[in-house]
Parts: sequence; structure tokens; C-alpha cells
Amino acid sequence: MNGTPSFKVAMSIDFLTAYDRIPKNVRRRVTDFINKFRANPELPGINLEPIQQAMDRNMYSVRIDQDYRGVVHRPAGENVYLLLWVDKHDDAYGWATRKRCAVNAFTGSLQIYNVEETSLPVEPPEKAGPPESGFRPEEISAALFSSISREQLLRMGVPDESVDWVRGLSNIEELEADHDRLPQESFEALQFIAAGMSIDEVIRELFEDEGIGPADDTSFGRALGNPGTLQQFMILDAENEKELQDMLNAPLEKWRVFLHRSQRKLVERNFNGPVRVLGGAGTGKTVVAMHRARWLAKTAFPDAMDRILVTTFTVNLAEDIRNNLRDICDAETMRRIEVVHIDKWVKDFLNSRGYDFDVLYGKELEECWERAIALSRTDLPFDVNFYLEEWE
Repeated sequence: MNGTPSFKVAMSIDFLTAYDRIPKNVRRRVTDFINKFRANPELPGINLEPIQQAMDRNMYSVRIDQDYRGVVHRPAGENVYLLLWVDKHDDAYGWATRKRCAVNAFTGSLQIYNVEETSLPVEPPEKAGPPESGFRPEEISAALFSSISREQLLRMGVPDESVDWVRGLSNIEELEADHDRLPQESFEALQFIAAGMSIDEVIRELFEDEGIGPADDTSFGRALGNPGTLQQFMILDAENEKELQDMLNAPLEKWRVFLHRSQRKLVERNFNGPVRVLGGAGTGKTVVAMHRARWLAKTAFPDAMDRILVTTFTVNLAEDIRNNLRDICDAETMRRIEVVHIDKWVKDFLNSRGYDFDVLYGKELEECWERAIALSRTDLPFDVNFYLEEWE
């Protein structure tokens, strides 16, 4: 026998959101519980109590203290335990009663979403003549997502019981007001479509790594490795010990662990050459760069002599990246990642090889160009600023 546990424990991003809201003295008890639970969720002292009112029959509660309860999902027939929520007793139970946690057969990812007490269709109103204003029913615009087929919605992870509701939405406000009825991946996909992206483009960008039809294996254990799942869940194993403790110390710093599936593709892909990542401010390019450096150091180039170079165009950004990398890397990994302003790296590189050069800026750089033009002995049609700007 080996020492590999026969169970898997994971924690959702929603759990961290709830954890951040509870009092600090309760957080300490939650942290103690998590450490015990992930070591062995089957210990006799951990009493999983089924939540009878829950529509998802695999919802359980665990006791944190006299007032607080955690919500755990344990799928039938599997040794998988998912920490979903923590709150005061009644609030925790209320949260659990309206949630479903399931593996989507099309995307293969774990999903959490609100379920309605009934799935009975709503009877349409009787047809009526045009109102006195002269407005006619045929003038009503089509529903927001009526052009999307059932198969396409399923492909985007929309639960089967929610397809008709989605196709009946009139506007984006209705979608956003009731977004908890959808898994995060489906809500995000529909937002992109509402913003003007084509259906095929959304499916290609967000779900290209998944299959094109229902998966053969819809077990929770397999789903924990899905890119969509890792956008919402953190696996609590020995490899993620540092990440867990860091997240519990700073639960709002979710970028440290939870990557969007589009980010994870860039971070973990083996490219054949240079790659350019485009995006406006705030789209997560720096987060991708940091996780890419960490992944390269730990996975692609793990030898003690290997080095990863991260360069920036500004000194302050280099310092920020260096500090943030320390938050997500262990000491040995961090030792092999060099983060440096590009000009400093060039200067140090040249100096180390006997070239006593420096990097010049501003007026000194202009003077260099003036001397270069003067030495060229050629009548040039433009002033020095033109050539300086072209060179830059």
C-alpha cells in the first residue's frame, strides 16, 4: 500500500467568499476544521449531517461551532468531498437548500447553481388584440437568446432544466438579475453573446478543450481536473499546502489560485515558439505572466540549475511582480525566477561581459542621436526627434 489518500477534497471559490465575511474568531475555527477535514474527511469526529430540506440530496452540513455550519457536497458512490459554503446555522442551511452541485455532461466541469422548486412550464397568456395605442404583438422583439439552439446552450454548460428559461429571457438585465440560476461558465458565455460575440466564437474560445457531446465519464473525481472546474474549485492536497494557507490568510486574493480557463490555457500550454498575449488594461495579462513563470519553473524546467527570466519595461512593475510571485511560489521555485527591469538586465549583461556601457534616457539619449547624425556626414531630411521616435 502507498500513502496516497483514497479520497479527494476540494474547496469552492464561493466558500472563500463566505469565509471572508465571517468574524475573525470564527475564521480560526474554520481553518482548524479545514486542516482536519482535508487530512481525513472520514474521521469519526466529523459528522456529516444530511440537509433534509435540500433539493440536492448530496448536501451535508458540518459543525464548526455552536452557531456556524459548513456546507459539504458528497456525491453518492464517490470518495469526493466538496467544501461549498460556511455561514451561521440557518443561513448555511438556507444556502444549501436552493443549490445544486453537479457535473455537466457537456463541459465536464463541476457546476453550482440555484434550482427552482418546480420545473413546471409557465402557461402563456391568452392571445389578445392590439392595445388601444396601436402597438401590435408582432412588433415585440425576439427574446435575447431565442436564436440559440438547445444543443448550443447545452454545449455552453447550461443545465437542461434551465434551457427554456434562458431562451425566454428578454434582455441582459433579466439574465443578470437571476444569474445564480446558471453556473458561472454558462452565465459568462451568455454575457459574451449578449455583448455581440457569435455563438461559435464563444464556444470555440471558452469550451474548445471539452468534447462536442455528452461525456462518457461524469464522475466528480474526474471533473476535478477539468479547466472549468479549476476556475471555481481548489483541490486541497499536499501539493497545494502553501496555496491553501495563503488563501485562508487573504481570501479575497483569488488570482493566486483561481485562473479563468482562457488564462489557464496560456499558462500551461507547451508552445512551439514565442507567444504574444494581447488584452487591454485589467484583463489579467500580468496574472497570466506570473502563473506562467511559476508553471515553467515547477513543471517545464524543474532542474535546480534552470532559470526563468521575467522582464518588464518599468521598475515599479518588476517590483510588484517580484512581490506577488513570492506569494504564489515556494522559496526554491522563487530562487530560480529572476524578475528584472529590461534595461537593468541589458546593462548587467553587458557589464558582466566586459562592456562598460550604460542605458541612457531623456536629454542624454537625444545628445547621442545628435552626435550620431553629425557623424553620419549625410544630409538628412528630418530633425533628430524623427529618427529618435522611429528608433523607439
